[in-house]
Amino acid sequence: MFLPAGWVRARSTVQSPGSHRKAWPSQGENSLNISLGEVDRLHRELSCAEFRIQDEALKRFEDQSLFTE
Repeated sequence: MFLPAGWVRARSTVQSPGSHRKAWPSQGENSLNISLGEVDRLHRELSCAEFRIQDEALKRFEDQSLFTE
């Protein structure tokens, strides 16, 4: 299947015990077409969320340290 410039195909993978990694067929209901711009946007959102989680965890750790000293 032809994809316009700037688009990529992401495929789901499955792993069963003792087997090699298998990819779903490249066409059909299991394939996903997503623009690189969308990938960049999602990556930025995920990075920001990860930073917020780490920041919150550090604040909680520091708060607990104040009470245990």
